[in-house]
Amino acid sequence: SDFNINDGGSPTHPMNYSWFGILIIVSILLNSIQMGIELQFTSDLAHLLCQISENIFTFLFLMEMIVKLHGHGFIGYFRSSSRVFESFVVFTSIIDNWIFGLALSSDAMTSLNIISLLRLARLVRILRVLNMKAELTMILEGIGSSIRSMFWLSILLIILLYSAAIAFVTFIGQSDDYPENVFQNKVYFGDLVSGLITSMNLALLADWDVVVRPVVRYQPHIAFLLIAYVLISIFGILNAIVSVIVQRTGEAAKAAEKEQMLLFQNAQMERFEQMSKIIEDLDTDGDGFVSPTEIDVAENNEEVADAVKELDLPHNFKLSDIYTMLDKEGAGRLTQESFNEGMKRLIFSNEFQQRCLNQLGEAHLKRNMSEMRQDLIARIGDLSEQMEDLRDDIEKLPERIARVVASGAFPDAGTHRDVHRDLEPELMPVSVPFRAGAPGPDEWAPSGE
Repeated sequence: SDFNINDGGSPTHPMNYSWFGILIIVSILLNSIQMGIELQFTSDLAHLLCQISENIFTFLFLMEMIVKLHGHGFIGYFRSSSRVFESFVVFTSIIDNWIFGLALSSDAMTSLNIISLLRLARLVRILRVLNMKAELTMILEGIGSSIRSMFWLSILLIILLYSAAIAFVTFIGQSDDYPENVFQNKVYFGDLVSGLITSMNLALLADWDVVVRPVVRYQPHIAFLLIAYVLISIFGILNAIVSVIVQRTGEAAKAAEKEQMLLFQNAQMERFEQMSKIIEDLDTDGDGFVSPTEIDVAENNEEVADAVKELDLPHNFKLSDIYTMLDKEGAGRLTQESFNEGMKRLIFSNEFQQRCLNQLGEAHLKRNMSEMRQDLIARIGDLSEQMEDLRDDIEKLPERIARVVASGAFPDAGTHRDVHRDLEPELMPVSVPFRAGAPGPDEWAPSGE
């Protein structure tokens, strides 16, 4: 499962099955091993076994080519440069094993250099294994993308090597200070070519111990030049080349991670479309909204539960959680449009866009709280005005009661209901709720109390 065996086309085609990819990988590795064994063991039995295995591998790779031709079509197959190279290797194997192998003798085939080149072309097939492993592909892409930057660094290194070789040939190679039994300066710095080779080895610290000791002993002033050259070449240019490769490899890793994220998003999009259809079917009453009640009913559906699990959401995340998350207004009503918009934002938003969405949510929350605060202040103001009016009415109540009393004596108990009806217009402005258990207007006693 760690290998990338998908070759495009239909996911259900045999060329994208795991067993097919693993079979090809194993065949490539065994074929490469067989080529090494053929060179190591030269007996007739080993040669016969290698020939049989070579024909088997040729047949397997031919079958692979036919399967991919069926999956991609003739034109689609040759649109990929890697598949064009695969077909070239297959044809060279066929020419080598099934045409030249039958038409020519072993000695005649050995004498033909073109046959050796065709066989070496089969060895390049092992690069397909590198392409199937993401980490190996990332390293190769990093090295490949750093070639342009390394070109100019290589030019700088060549200039340094050339200048150093001329200086070392002049001061060390043409010097007579070195005993021949101690240091053969003519061998290491006798001419420009030998000087270039030794300078390159010094940059790699290959001949450092052989050269530096006699130079320090017999030409100590030249030793400073030698040390300066090694420091510049190693800690300067070579380290810069390594840093370029590391940087490009890091960029390739980010690109590979981005590609993997895109594949994940596309897979999530397919599941989202399936989930979108399910949400549309949840609107059983046809009002255009999905209510919490409809969500609760749908959570018992196995198809809905499986679709939620495939979305790769947090552990124990339910459909009701998705509903709550996407219901931005909190009104308990989710439309198909709101669901589609929310899921697309959730799947395809990068880190910056997620921060924007989080800040937008916080801003909506603050605005709602501000509106609630303003509404509450207005309601409290209205309530204060009503309390002021009530207090004024209560303050005027004794005056009204006195005016009613002064108007005449209270009737007897038998007619107190009629009196209350007569007094009702005077008492109506006072709207005070009665305390629980207190007597109502119909139970007032006709006394002055």
